[in-house]
Amino acid sequence: MRNSSILLPGEIDEIAREFYAKLAEKLEKKEKVISVLPTMSKAQRINIYEEAYKKYNISSKKGTVVAKNKRGQTKVLVTKPQVLPTDETYLGPMLDFAKEFKETDESRELGRGYEQMVRPERPNREKLKRAKMIKTPGMLNSTVWKSYIDLHEYRYILNPKEKCMTDEGTYKRISLLMIVASAPKNFDRRDAIRRTWGMAARSTAMHLETVFLIGAVSNRQVTDDLRRELVNYGDIVQEDFIDSYLNLTIKTVMGIKWASRYCQNAKFVMKTDDDMAVNTMKMLVYLRTAPSRNFVAGKAAFNFDIIRNVYDKFYVPYSVTKDDKYPPYCIGIGYVISMDVVHKTYIAALQTPLFPWEDVYVGFCLRRIGVIPTMIKGFMGGGFFDDAKGGALRTDHTSLNHLRSSYVIHDVTVTQLGMVWGQWAGLPQP
Repeated sequence: MRNSSILLPGEIDEIAREFYAKLAEKLEKKEKVISVLPTMSKAQRINIYEEAYKKYNISSKKGTVVAKNKRGQTKVLVTKPQVLPTDETYLGPMLDFAKEFKETDESRELGRGYEQMVRPERPNREKLKRAKMIKTPGMLNSTVWKSYIDLHEYRYILNPKEKCMTDEGTYKRISLLMIVASAPKNFDRRDAIRRTWGMAARSTAMHLETVFLIGAVSNRQVTDDLRRELVNYGDIVQEDFIDSYLNLTIKTVMGIKWASRYCQNAKFVMKTDDDMAVNTMKMLVYLRTAPSRNFVAGKAAFNFDIIRNVYDKFYVPYSVTKDDKYPPYCIGIGYVISMDVVHKTYIAALQTPLFPWEDVYVGFCLRRIGVIPTMIKGFMGGGFFDDAKGGALRTDHTSLNHLRSSYVIHDVTVTQLGMVWGQWAGLPQP
Protein backbone atom coordinates (compact mmCIF):
# COMPACT_ATOMS: atom_id res chain seq x y z
CA MET A 1 0.00 0.00 0.00
CA ARG A 2 1.41 3.40 -1.05
CA ASN A 3 2.10 6.11 1.58
CA SER A 4 -0.45 8.90 0.91
CA SER A 5 2.12 11.56 1.90
CA ILE A 6 4.34 10.59 -1.03
CA LEU A 7 3.38 12.01 -4.41
CA LEU A 8 4.31 10.37 -7.67
CA PRO A 9 5.88 12.53 -10.44
CA GLY A 10 2.66 12.49 -12.45
CA GLU A 11 0.62 13.65 -9.44
CA ILE A 12 3.12 16.49 -8.75
CA ASP A 13 2.73 17.69 -12.31
CA GLU A 14 -1.06 17.58 -12.03
CA ILE A 15 -1.07 19.59 -8.78
CA ALA A 16 1.33 22.13 -10.28
CA ARG A 17 -0.87 22.51 -13.34
CA GLU A 18 -3.93 23.13 -11.17
CA PHE A 19 -2.05 25.63 -9.00
CA TYR A 20 -0.73 27.66 -11.91
CA ALA A 21 -4.07 27.49 -13.72
CA LYS A 22 -5.81 29.02 -10.68
CA LEU A 23 -3.04 31.58 -10.27
CA ALA A 24 -3.28 32.57 -13.93
CA GLU A 25 -7.06 32.90 -13.65
CA LYS A 26 -6.71 35.05 -10.54
CA LEU A 27 -4.11 37.30 -12.13
CA GLU A 28 -6.06 37.65 -15.33
CA LYS A 29 -9.19 38.81 -13.51
CA LYS A 30 -7.30 41.20 -11.26
CA GLU A 31 -7.13 44.85 -12.25
CA LYS A 32 -3.59 45.97 -12.98
CA VAL A 33 -2.25 49.46 -12.31
CA ILE A 34 0.22 51.06 -14.71
CA SER A 35 2.16 54.31 -14.49
CA VAL A 36 1.18 57.04 -16.93
CA LEU A 37 3.20 60.23 -16.74
CA PRO A 38 1.52 63.66 -16.91
CA THR A 39 3.70 64.91 -19.75
CA MET A 40 3.18 61.92 -22.03
CA SER A 41 1.70 62.38 -25.45
CA LYS A 42 -1.16 60.17 -26.63
CA ALA A 43 1.29 58.03 -28.61
CA GLN A 44 3.46 57.43 -25.54
CA ARG A 45 0.43 56.42 -23.48
CA ILE A 46 -0.57 53.95 -26.18
CA ASN A 47 2.89 52.38 -25.92
CA ILE A 48 2.43 52.03 -22.15
CA TYR A 49 -0.93 50.34 -22.63
CA GLU A 50 0.47 47.92 -25.20
CA GLU A 51 3.37 47.00 -22.90
CA ALA A 52 0.89 46.42 -20.06
CA TYR A 53 -1.13 44.03 -22.19
CA LYS A 54 2.02 42.09 -23.09
CA LYS A 55 3.24 42.05 -19.48
CA TYR A 56 -0.01 41.02 -17.81
CA ASN A 57 -1.60 39.03 -20.63
CA ILE A 58 -4.83 40.95 -20.23
CA SER A 59 -7.39 40.70 -22.99
CA SER A 60 -10.11 43.26 -23.67
CA LYS A 61 -12.75 40.74 -22.52
CA LYS A 62 -11.16 39.46 -19.32
CA GLY A 63 -9.44 42.50 -17.86
CA THR A 64 -9.13 46.25 -17.84
CA VAL A 65 -6.04 48.41 -17.47
CA VAL A 66 -6.65 51.23 -15.01
CA ALA A 67 -4.62 54.04 -13.46
CA LYS A 68 -5.05 55.82 -10.13
CA ASN A 69 -4.57 59.47 -9.44
CA LYS A 70 -3.38 60.96 -6.17
CA ARG A 71 -6.87 61.27 -4.75
CA GLY A 72 -7.42 57.54 -5.07
CA GLN A 73 -9.99 57.82 -7.84
CA THR A 74 -9.81 55.18 -10.54
CA LYS A 75 -10.33 56.04 -14.19
CA VAL A 76 -10.61 53.51 -16.99
CA LEU A 77 -8.03 54.54 -19.57
CA VAL A 78 -8.20 51.80 -22.17
CA THR A 79 -10.05 48.55 -22.83
CA LYS A 80 -8.34 47.58 -26.06
CA PRO A 81 -4.81 48.19 -27.35
CA GLN A 82 -4.74 50.92 -29.98
CA VAL A 83 -2.66 50.61 -33.12
CA LEU A 84 -0.14 53.32 -33.92
CA PRO A 85 0.04 54.63 -37.48
CA THR A 86 2.97 53.28 -39.46
CA ASP A 87 3.52 56.38 -41.61
CA GLU A 88 7.20 57.29 -41.24
CA THR A 89 6.32 60.96 -40.89
CA TYR A 90 4.59 60.34 -37.58
CA LEU A 91 6.91 59.13 -34.88
CA GLY A 92 10.44 57.97 -34.40
CA PRO A 93 12.11 56.73 -31.19
CA MET A 94 9.87 57.05 -28.15
CA LEU A 95 10.94 56.90 -24.51
CA ASP A 96 10.28 53.37 -23.28
CA PHE A 97 8.93 54.05 -19.80
CA ALA A 98 7.13 50.74 -19.62
CA LYS A 99 10.25 48.55 -19.66
CA GLU A 100 11.78 50.38 -16.72
CA PHE A 101 8.55 50.70 -14.76
CA LYS A 102 8.56 49.11 -11.31
CA GLU A 103 5.34 48.64 -9.38
CA THR A 104 5.67 50.62 -6.16
CA ASP A 105 3.14 52.49 -4.09
CA GLU A 106 4.61 55.76 -5.39
CA SER A 107 4.68 54.81 -9.05
CA ARG A 108 1.13 53.44 -8.97
CA GLU A 109 -0.16 56.97 -8.51
CA LEU A 110 -1.00 58.71 -11.74
CA GLY A 111 0.46 62.20 -11.89
CA ARG A 112 -1.30 65.37 -12.97
CA GLY A 113 -2.37 65.81 -16.54
CA TYR A 114 -3.64 62.34 -17.41
CA GLU A 115 -6.43 62.14 -19.94
CA GLN A 116 -9.83 61.47 -18.46
CA MET A 117 -12.01 59.23 -20.59
CA VAL A 118 -15.24 60.24 -18.81
CA ARG A 119 -16.95 63.63 -18.70
CA PRO A 120 -15.80 65.35 -15.49
CA GLU A 121 -18.35 66.66 -13.03
CA ARG A 122 -19.02 70.37 -13.54
CA PRO A 123 -17.52 72.10 -10.50
CA ASN A 124 -19.53 74.67 -8.58
CA ARG A 125 -18.10 77.92 -7.25
CA GLU A 126 -17.31 76.52 -3.81
CA LYS A 127 -15.34 73.67 -5.34
CA LEU A 128 -13.42 76.11 -7.51
CA LYS A 129 -12.55 78.23 -4.48
CA ARG A 130 -11.28 75.16 -2.64
CA ALA A 131 -9.31 74.03 -5.68
CA LYS A 132 -7.45 77.35 -5.81
CA MET A 133 -6.28 76.75 -2.25
CA ILE A 134 -4.80 73.35 -3.09
CA LYS A 135 -1.09 73.51 -3.89
CA THR A 136 -0.01 71.68 -7.04
CA PRO A 137 3.16 69.57 -6.78
CA GLY A 138 6.09 70.40 -9.07
CA MET A 139 6.28 68.49 -12.32
CA LEU A 140 9.16 66.26 -11.23
CA ASN A 141 7.22 65.33 -8.10
CA SER A 142 4.78 63.37 -10.23
CA THR A 143 7.01 62.46 -13.18
CA VAL A 144 9.78 59.87 -13.29
CA TRP A 145 12.87 61.52 -14.79
CA LYS A 146 15.72 59.35 -16.05
CA SER A 147 19.03 61.16 -16.59
CA TYR A 148 21.08 59.52 -19.31
CA ILE A 149 23.59 60.50 -21.98
CA ASP A 150 21.71 61.00 -25.23
CA LEU A 151 23.87 60.63 -28.35
CA HIS A 152 21.16 62.45 -30.30
CA GLU A 153 20.86 59.88 -33.05
CA TYR A 154 17.47 61.10 -34.24
CA ARG A 155 16.36 61.18 -37.85
CA TYR A 156 15.48 64.44 -39.57
CA ILE A 157 11.84 64.54 -40.66
CA LEU A 158 12.14 68.08 -42.06
CA ASN A 159 15.49 69.70 -42.73
CA PRO A 160 16.07 73.02 -44.56
CA LYS A 161 19.74 72.19 -45.05
CA GLU A 162 20.15 74.89 -47.72
CA LYS A 163 18.87 77.63 -45.39
CA CYS A 164 22.29 79.18 -44.90
CA MET A 165 23.37 78.83 -48.54
CA THR A 166 22.86 81.14 -51.51
CA ASP A 167 21.21 80.04 -54.74
CA GLU A 168 24.71 79.81 -56.22
CA GLY A 169 25.73 77.28 -53.55
CA THR A 170 27.98 79.61 -51.56
CA TYR A 171 27.64 80.43 -47.87
CA LYS A 172 25.50 83.41 -46.90
CA ARG A 173 27.05 86.05 -44.70
CA ILE A 174 25.03 85.62 -41.49
CA SER A 175 25.60 87.74 -38.41
CA LEU A 176 22.94 86.02 -36.29
CA LEU A 177 21.06 82.75 -36.66
CA MET A 178 17.88 82.56 -34.55
CA ILE A 179 16.89 79.03 -33.44
CA VAL A 180 13.38 79.18 -32.01
CA ALA A 181 11.81 76.36 -30.00
CA SER A 182 8.21 76.10 -31.20
CA ALA A 183 5.21 73.88 -30.51
CA PRO A 184 3.98 72.02 -33.63
CA LYS A 185 0.53 73.69 -33.70
CA ASN A 186 1.82 77.24 -33.14
CA PHE A 187 1.64 78.33 -36.77
CA ASP A 188 0.21 81.76 -35.88
CA ARG A 189 3.15 82.47 -33.59
CA ARG A 190 5.69 81.37 -36.19
CA ASP A 191 3.98 83.45 -38.86
CA ALA A 192 4.01 86.52 -36.60
CA ILE A 193 7.73 86.03 -35.91
CA ARG A 194 8.47 85.76 -39.66
CA ARG A 195 6.75 89.12 -40.16
CA THR A 196 8.53 90.82 -37.24
CA TRP A 197 11.77 90.04 -35.42
CA GLY A 198 12.54 86.80 -37.27
CA MET A 199 12.36 88.38 -40.70
CA ALA A 200 15.38 87.52 -42.85
CA ALA A 201 17.44 90.64 -43.46
CA ARG A 202 20.12 91.45 -46.02
CA SER A 203 21.89 94.79 -45.74
CA THR A 204 25.20 96.24 -44.67
CA ALA A 205 23.90 96.35 -41.10
CA MET A 206 21.79 93.21 -40.67
CA HIS A 207 22.36 89.60 -41.69
CA LEU A 208 19.72 87.49 -39.96
CA GLU A 209 18.19 84.04 -40.51
CA THR A 210 15.60 82.14 -38.44
CA VAL A 211 14.64 78.48 -38.10
CA PHE A 212 12.00 76.88 -35.89
CA LEU A 213 12.71 73.71 -33.84
CA ILE A 214 9.96 71.09 -33.64
CA GLY A 215 9.73 67.45 -32.51
CA ALA A 216 7.62 64.61 -33.91
CA VAL A 217 3.82 64.62 -33.75
CA SER A 218 1.26 61.85 -34.28
CA ASN A 219 -1.43 64.08 -35.81
CA ARG A 220 -1.51 63.65 -39.58
CA GLN A 221 -3.00 67.09 -40.24
CA VAL A 222 -0.32 68.85 -38.17
CA THR A 223 2.36 66.79 -39.90
CA ASP A 224 1.07 67.79 -43.34
CA ASP A 225 0.82 71.44 -42.28
CA LEU A 226 4.44 71.42 -41.13
CA ARG A 227 5.55 70.01 -44.48
CA ARG A 228 3.69 72.80 -46.28
CA GLU A 229 5.31 75.33 -43.95
CA LEU A 230 8.75 74.05 -44.89
CA VAL A 231 7.89 74.30 -48.59
CA ASN A 232 6.52 77.83 -48.21
CA TYR A 233 9.08 79.28 -45.80
CA GLY A 234 12.04 76.88 -45.67
CA ASP A 235 12.56 77.32 -41.92
CA ILE A 236 11.24 74.19 -40.11
CA VAL A 237 13.77 71.83 -38.50
CA GLN A 238 12.12 68.65 -37.20
CA GLU A 239 13.53 65.43 -35.78
CA ASP A 240 11.75 62.25 -34.76
CA PHE A 241 11.76 62.57 -30.96
CA ILE A 242 8.42 63.22 -29.27
CA ASP A 243 7.57 66.91 -29.02
CA SER A 244 6.83 67.50 -25.32
CA TYR A 245 7.73 69.90 -22.51
CA LEU A 246 10.23 67.53 -20.91
CA ASN A 247 11.92 67.01 -24.28
CA LEU A 248 12.82 70.70 -24.60
CA THR A 249 16.40 69.80 -23.71
CA ILE A 250 16.57 67.41 -26.65
CA LYS A 251 14.97 70.10 -28.84
CA THR A 252 17.63 72.62 -27.82
CA VAL A 253 20.42 70.15 -28.57
CA MET A 254 18.78 69.58 -31.96
CA GLY A 255 19.02 73.30 -32.70
CA ILE A 256 22.65 73.51 -31.61
CA LYS A 257 23.47 70.43 -33.67
CA TRP A 258 21.71 71.83 -36.75
CA ALA A 259 23.50 75.17 -36.45
CA SER A 260 26.84 73.43 -35.99
CA ARG A 261 26.30 71.23 -39.04
CA TYR A 262 24.31 73.31 -41.54
CA CYS A 263 24.97 76.96 -40.62
CA GLN A 264 28.63 77.12 -39.64
CA ASN A 265 28.95 80.43 -41.48
CA ALA A 266 26.83 82.23 -38.86
CA LYS A 267 28.88 84.38 -36.50
CA PHE A 268 26.44 84.03 -33.59
CA VAL A 269 23.45 81.82 -32.74
CA MET A 270 20.59 82.87 -30.47
CA LYS A 271 18.21 80.34 -28.92
CA THR A 272 14.76 81.54 -27.84
CA ASP A 273 11.07 80.46 -27.79
CA ASP A 274 8.07 81.27 -29.97
CA ASP A 275 6.29 83.22 -27.19
CA MET A 276 9.09 85.81 -27.05
CA ALA A 277 9.50 89.23 -28.59
CA VAL A 278 13.16 89.71 -29.50
CA ASN A 279 14.64 93.06 -30.44
CA THR A 280 16.90 91.57 -33.12
CA MET A 281 17.96 95.02 -34.36
CA LYS A 282 19.25 95.97 -30.92
CA MET A 283 20.86 92.54 -30.52
CA LEU A 284 22.75 92.88 -33.80
CA VAL A 285 24.06 96.28 -32.71
CA TYR A 286 25.21 94.76 -29.41
CA LEU A 287 26.97 91.88 -31.20
CA ARG A 288 29.07 94.23 -33.34
CA THR A 289 31.42 94.71 -30.38
CA ALA A 290 30.93 91.30 -28.71
CA PRO A 291 33.78 88.76 -28.58
CA SER A 292 33.62 86.34 -31.49
CA ARG A 293 34.99 83.42 -29.44
CA ASN A 294 34.14 81.78 -26.09
CA PHE A 295 31.08 83.99 -25.79
CA VAL A 296 27.65 83.24 -24.29
CA ALA A 297 25.38 86.05 -23.11
CA GLY A 298 21.86 86.84 -21.96
CA LYS A 299 20.19 87.09 -18.56
CA ALA A 300 22.90 85.15 -16.76
CA ALA A 301 22.21 83.22 -13.54
CA PHE A 302 25.03 82.73 -11.06
CA ASN A 303 25.06 80.71 -7.86
CA PHE A 304 21.36 79.77 -8.08
CA ASP A 305 20.11 77.20 -5.57
CA ILE A 306 18.61 73.99 -6.91
CA ILE A 307 14.93 74.08 -5.93
CA ARG A 308 13.87 71.35 -3.51
CA ASN A 309 10.38 72.67 -2.74
CA VAL A 310 8.00 70.03 -4.12
CA TYR A 311 5.35 72.70 -4.82
CA ASP A 312 7.63 74.72 -7.09
CA LYS A 313 7.29 74.24 -10.85
CA PHE A 314 11.05 73.74 -11.16
CA TYR A 315 11.39 71.37 -8.20
CA VAL A 316 14.25 68.89 -8.70
CA PRO A 317 14.48 65.76 -6.50
CA TYR A 318 17.80 64.49 -5.17
CA SER A 319 17.42 61.44 -7.40
CA VAL A 320 18.11 63.72 -10.40
CA THR A 321 21.06 65.61 -8.91
CA LYS A 322 22.60 65.88 -5.46
CA ASP A 323 24.26 69.25 -6.18
CA ASP A 324 23.15 72.26 -4.14
CA LYS A 325 23.80 74.90 -6.82
CA TYR A 326 23.27 75.16 -10.54
CA PRO A 327 26.28 75.94 -12.72
CA PRO A 328 26.33 79.43 -14.29
CA TYR A 329 23.83 79.54 -17.15
CA CYS A 330 21.63 81.91 -19.14
CA ILE A 331 17.88 81.83 -18.48
CA GLY A 332 16.04 80.19 -21.37
CA ILE A 333 14.07 83.27 -22.47
CA GLY A 334 16.97 83.76 -24.87
CA TYR A 335 20.74 83.59 -25.02
CA VAL A 336 23.30 84.25 -27.72
CA ILE A 337 26.33 82.00 -28.40
CA SER A 338 29.40 82.49 -30.58
CA MET A 339 29.76 79.80 -33.26
CA ASP A 340 32.89 78.23 -31.73
CA VAL A 341 30.92 77.67 -28.50
CA VAL A 342 28.03 76.21 -30.52
CA HIS A 343 30.38 73.53 -31.87
CA LYS A 344 31.88 72.81 -28.45
CA THR A 345 28.49 72.80 -26.70
CA TYR A 346 27.15 70.18 -29.09
CA ILE A 347 30.16 67.93 -28.45
CA ALA A 348 29.73 68.48 -24.69
CA ALA A 349 26.02 67.57 -24.95
CA LEU A 350 27.00 64.14 -26.26
CA GLN A 351 28.87 63.57 -22.99
CA THR A 352 26.50 65.23 -20.50
CA PRO A 353 23.48 63.43 -18.94
CA LEU A 354 20.17 65.06 -19.86
CA PHE A 355 18.57 67.48 -17.41
CA PRO A 356 14.88 68.48 -17.47
CA TRP A 357 15.42 72.26 -17.80
CA GLU A 358 17.10 73.03 -21.11
CA ASP A 359 18.75 76.31 -20.07
CA VAL A 360 20.34 74.71 -17.02
CA TYR A 361 21.46 71.79 -19.19
CA VAL A 362 23.30 74.20 -21.49
CA GLY A 363 24.93 75.55 -18.32
CA PHE A 364 26.18 72.04 -17.48
CA CYS A 365 27.63 71.82 -21.00
CA LEU A 366 29.27 75.25 -20.66
CA ARG A 367 30.85 74.20 -17.38
CA ARG A 368 32.27 71.13 -19.12
CA ILE A 369 33.95 73.28 -21.79
CA GLY A 370 35.02 76.01 -19.37
CA VAL A 371 32.89 78.92 -20.67
CA ILE A 372 31.23 81.38 -18.27
CA PRO A 373 28.19 83.33 -19.52
CA THR A 374 28.05 87.12 -19.68
CA MET A 375 25.19 89.21 -18.27
CA ILE A 376 23.64 91.65 -20.75
CA LYS A 377 22.39 94.67 -18.82
CA GLY A 378 18.64 95.26 -19.23
CA PHE A 379 18.28 92.09 -21.27
CA MET A 380 14.67 91.28 -20.31
CA GLY A 381 11.94 93.86 -19.90
CA GLY A 382 8.41 93.58 -18.54
CA GLY A 383 5.32 95.40 -17.35
CA PHE A 384 4.58 96.89 -20.77
CA PHE A 385 0.96 95.75 -21.04
CA ASP A 386 -2.12 97.00 -19.20
CA ASP A 387 -4.31 94.06 -18.13
CA ALA A 388 -7.12 96.45 -17.25
CA LYS A 389 -7.24 97.50 -20.91
CA GLY A 390 -7.20 93.99 -22.36
CA GLY A 391 -3.42 93.68 -22.53
CA ALA A 392 -2.93 96.90 -24.50
CA LEU A 393 0.54 98.43 -24.70
CA ARG A 394 1.28 101.11 -22.10
CA THR A 395 2.05 104.36 -23.91
CA ASP A 396 3.43 106.53 -21.11
CA HIS A 397 6.91 107.97 -21.70
CA THR A 398 8.65 105.83 -19.04
CA SER A 399 7.17 102.53 -20.27
CA LEU A 400 8.00 103.23 -23.91
CA ASN A 401 11.59 104.18 -23.06
CA HIS A 402 11.98 101.00 -21.05
CA LEU A 403 10.45 98.98 -23.89
CA ARG A 404 12.83 100.38 -26.51
CA SER A 405 15.85 99.60 -24.35
CA SER A 406 14.87 95.93 -23.79
CA TYR A 407 16.27 93.01 -25.78
CA VAL A 408 13.56 90.42 -25.06
CA ILE A 409 10.04 90.35 -23.65
CA HIS A 410 8.56 87.11 -22.36
CA ASP A 411 5.12 85.59 -22.92
CA VAL A 412 3.62 87.94 -25.49
CA THR A 413 0.54 87.25 -27.61
CA VAL A 414 0.60 87.55 -31.39
CA THR A 415 -1.22 90.89 -31.15
CA GLN A 416 1.18 92.21 -28.49
CA LEU A 417 4.14 91.11 -30.60
CA GLY A 418 2.90 93.31 -33.44
CA MET A 419 2.58 96.30 -31.10
CA VAL A 420 6.04 95.76 -29.58
CA TRP A 421 7.71 95.32 -32.96
CA GLY A 422 6.04 98.49 -34.19
CA GLN A 423 7.74 100.42 -31.39
CA TRP A 424 11.13 98.76 -31.97
CA ALA A 425 11.04 99.18 -35.74
CA GLY A 426 9.61 102.71 -35.62
CA LEU A 427 6.48 101.77 -37.54
CA PRO A 428 3.40 104.04 -37.50
CA GLN A 429 1.10 103.12 -34.65
CA PRO A 430 -2.66 102.60 -35.20
